[in-house]
Amino acid sequence: INLEQLYVNKEDRAKLLEELKSRGFVRDWAVQLKRKTGSMYTALLDVDIFITDSKRLMLTSVRDITDIIKSQKEIAETRDFLTNVIDSASEFIMTLDSNMNVLMWNKTASILTGYKKREILGKSIKECDCFENVSAIVDHMKNIQEGHGAPLDDIILRPKNSGKRILSLSCSMIPGVDKTIAGFFFVGRDITSQSMIHGKLLQGTSYLILDESFLQAVDLFVNLQINGYHGLFFSRGNPISLKNLLPHLNTEIFVFDQESLPDVQTIISLDALYQRLEEFLEKHDPSVVLINRIDYLIILHSFNKVLQTLYKIHSLISKHHAILLIHINPNLIDKTDLVFLRQEFQMLPRPKVDSMQIADDLYNILLFVYEQNQKNILVSFQKVGRHFSISKVTTQKRVYALERRGLIGIKLKGRMKTVFVTKEGELLLHRRTAV
Repeated sequence: INLEQLYVNKEDRAKLLEELKSRGFVRDWAVQLKRKTGSMYTALLDVDIFITDSKRLMLTSVRDITDIIKSQKEIAETRDFLTNVIDSASEFIMTLDSNMNVLMWNKTASILTGYKKREILGKSIKECDCFENVSAIVDHMKNIQEGHGAPLDDIILRPKNSGKRILSLSCSMIPGVDKTIAGFFFVGRDITSQSMIHGKLLQGTSYLILDESFLQAVDLFVNLQINGYHGLFFSRGNPISLKNLLPHLNTEIFVFDQESLPDVQTIISLDALYQRLEEFLEKHDPSVVLINRIDYLIILHSFNKVLQTLYKIHSLISKHHAILLIHINPNLIDKTDLVFLRQEFQMLPRPKVDSMQIADDLYNILLFVYEQNQKNILVSFQKVGRHFSISKVTTQKRVYALERRGLIGIKLKGRMKTVFVTKEGELLLHRRTAV
């Protein structure tokens, strides 16, 4: 067969001959060839030169790899399709290989943690800063290998630019050849809203968040968007910093400023605030609106005018069954003004301590911390673990379970985490039902 006539692209043959002249042989040279029927196919060529009867001859071996190429393309398309499906999932999805290196990190995982794929893929899970209790995940993997292990309901995430989030994480093994384990597949559900000390937020309601820190309001705002709400954000501050608070979220942002700013919408008048909010609510359902730094508006327009605008906004929120979050640093507002705001807007709901039930092991820790607090003794995680002779992982699990119920708080004293009993915790100690 004269292969020269079978080349689809003559340049391919010229390149092959150059390679042959340079190396003396050619291996696995992929080219497009023509069949006798005129159809094209992909082939791999192996070419050797040998001499017989003083003549230099080329021996060419042709392998048709058309089906292999087709299969590879189908596999690539399937892989891309599955990647798109996984990225479109609302759940946190991650896979680890047998060495606990991250192989897959979906879009929801990036949204929840603020870490992009390129920052995570290939890393050992033990090196990922976004997990607070990695040891619990490692222990869970061991339990799965042993054939047992319920979903973990207290995996704490530490996102880049906001407060903690809580995952309910389930795991399954990925089988390899010869009954080996190729890796682990994790699916997580964000249960921050259920685990927060706040109760369920009601649509059509406006809430007042009095806190020196802005993170609590941001966490709640982000969580509602992750769970399907459209977000509208008004604040005062650096536009880049404000955008970084809301990674990967399609939030509409307005900055309170008298000057125009690049790459961000600015407003200053109360009429514009009302108008933008009204336009947003008419286009998006369900919606959540976060207004921060009304102290700045009060300085510009007076408290009475700001309050009148908030009254109107409250009516809009009720009409459109949206949720409004108003964050205020109580140190920046006159106490008399706060009375008017409390009268119009609801505070974030808290659980009913009367009906709360906790298990004996949690109650015992709560009582121990309370007794130590009464003696003005700092209580660390390590002290709790030593007192009850429980592991570090179990200590963290139980302490965080109490924190999520709003019964204890956690403070940093230098590098040491200390715990204290909240007012709700004290109340529960006197109204307790064990299970």
